[in-house]
Amino acid sequence: MFQCPKCQRTFAVRKSLLRHCRARCSQDEEPASKRPCNATAPRSTADKWECPRCRQKFSARKGLLRHGREVCTSEKSPPEQQRVEASITQTTTGLNTRRLDPSTANVAIPGPSRMSPTTSNDSQTSAESRTIRCDSCNCEVPRNAHAAHLKSIKHKAHLWTPLHNNVSVCRSVHWGRIVSYQITASIDTLNVTEYMNNLEHDSINVIENELHKQTTLKINMELFGLYILPAKSRREVKSHNTNNVIITQSSNLKAIYHDLESKIEQKSEDFAEKDSGWVLEKTLYLEININKYNPLRAASYLPLPKEIRNKKAVLNIRNNDEYCFAWSIVAGMVKPKGRSSLTTSYLHFSNVPGLNFAGMTFPVALKSISECESVNNISSNVYGLEKEFIDGKPKYQVLGPLHYTAQKQHTHLNLLLIDDSEGNHHYCLITNFSRLFQMSQKR
Repeated sequence: MFQCPKCQRTFAVRKSLLRHCRARCSQDEEPASKRPCNATAPRSTADKWECPRCRQKFSARKGLLRHGREVCTSEKSPPEQQRVEASITQTTTGLNTRRLDPSTANVAIPGPSRMSPTTSNDSQTSAESRTIRCDSCNCEVPRNAHAAHLKSIKHKAHLWTPLHNNVSVCRSVHWGRIVSYQITASIDTLNVTEYMNNLEHDSINVIENELHKQTTLKINMELFGLYILPAKSRREVKSHNTNNVIITQSSNLKAIYHDLESKIEQKSEDFAEKDSGWVLEKTLYLEININKYNPLRAASYLPLPKEIRNKKAVLNIRNNDEYCFAWSIVAGMVKPKGRSSLTTSYLHFSNVPGLNFAGMTFPVALKSISECESVNNISSNVYGLEKEFIDGKPKYQVLGPLHYTAQKQHTHLNLLLIDDSEGNHHYCLITNFSRLFQMSQKR
């Protein structure tokens, strides 16, 4: 049995005693001479690593080191003091408080830490590699948040250029986007329908102007508004967006605009009915994003988005040609001899018994899939992905089917059609239909 020297409580397991000492009996410790030989000195929960510049405390040494490299490196100090190390000072209460001390930067500190010494140049290089500089905003952005930053209101506020009257334009090209337009209404109203009706003429004009330059476009709309949370007196800018729609020179722009308008109205109503407490205070502007669209541009291979890849529900064949559709069909019919994502693990599609792709045009258009089904006695449904940003983070929703088979055959496959910012398309094989579609169900 193991006994606590303070409260005399006994424990059958030694680690239970140690946990008890750290969590409950860490204050007013008994002298070491009175402790039983089986008990070790309890670790105080007040142990902290403290930064001397901003006095911020950290429970772990590596947190302090990271803070010193990335946050507190702006002060003017000699290069040898840029490296963050720690010295241990004893406080009057008898508890250890670890403080950042640049003067001891080159002094090795005993302890179990396995972190190797880092020079100032290494620290600066490491910090720079984790960030990307945004010249428009004159700030450093974490590399993993750069994509979200480019979509943020703060970033785009520096890029808008007044075009005429109530229309501004942003020609910053990223992710295949041609241009974005910001349109404000001439009326001040909280009614979404009235606001959108007021913007109809200007919105259709900017789309028509872009159609003169590009024969086919892919657009979406996003309505921004200022919301207030009365209970906490908080104000935030929130938005309601639509999925992308394809527009050609023969499209009925007025009908498409009203369809997108109704979707924005529905999202606004759904948000108001969530009982979140947010109330629309002011409607700000409508943003129209116009993207490149190339219906089937050949692509040898496109990686899956991380969110989809982590589902482990889609098999993405690494082909080096434009026959991704054929390889996906083969992967659904033939057992691989090696790694399932490699073409070398399968027979070439021209040698698979029962498959005939002669006369087909590659890359395969959606309208040509029915012809392939009839020749090969197979059936397939094709689904797509829609990317949208929620709270500045990219989220994906499964759409479709983009192609739905007329008659289900004994050999039935589900395919996923993905694209990139350059208009390239790539077919993948859906291996776990229900797991993939949990994404849509959660929304």
